[in-house]
Amino acid sequence: MDSLVSRVGRGDPRFPALVTESVSPAAYVVDAGYDERGRILWQTAPSTSGALATTWFTWDTKWDAALVIRNPEGDSTTFGLDAATGNQLWQQDARGSSSRTAFTYDPVTNHVASGTPPGRQPNNFEYDTQRGNLKNRFDEFAQKSSWLTNAIGLDTLVLVPYSTVALNTSNYDTTRVAYSKRNE
Repeated sequence: MDSLVSRVGRGDPRFPALVTESVSPAAYVVDAGYDERGRILWQTAPSTSGALATTWFTWDTKWDAALVIRNPEGDSTTFGLDAATGNQLWQQDARGSSSRTAFTYDPVTNHVASGTPPGRQPNNFEYDTQRGNLKNRFDEFAQKSSWLTNAIGLDTLVLVPYSTVALNTSNYDTTRVAYSKRNE
């Protein structure tokens, strides 16, 4: 059997199932450390220079959601949360608010209603009312991508417009998903 990981270590006695070390067949080692709630705090891996590169994570203690992910190069991704709901309101990279993508939520379902990248029109989302699965996404050009599901909610067909250049086209990239009877 092919594997990208030849060995894992679980060295944190507080969380015996969490992986604290993974080693690839080529001896590439990735280590991780966790806080008292089992949230990842840091991850180290060899860099191209041979030194260890560490990614750091900062968490919101109430919602167990990431607030900051700081990469080894010093750049970061920061997340803003709604204090009352824990919903992610925005995310931005190290450039600050000029790189901020904002999110809104449906007040009834609490699903993401839209995501607006900086300086662009929003992407809007619609969901299946029975199961809450993503049904349609309307991009900033109002082009619709659709997800169709079977009786138990598994995706069976995904339709995505070929191009954002030829607007309102009826040409779609189609992905059909088939499941065995065992998976249905």
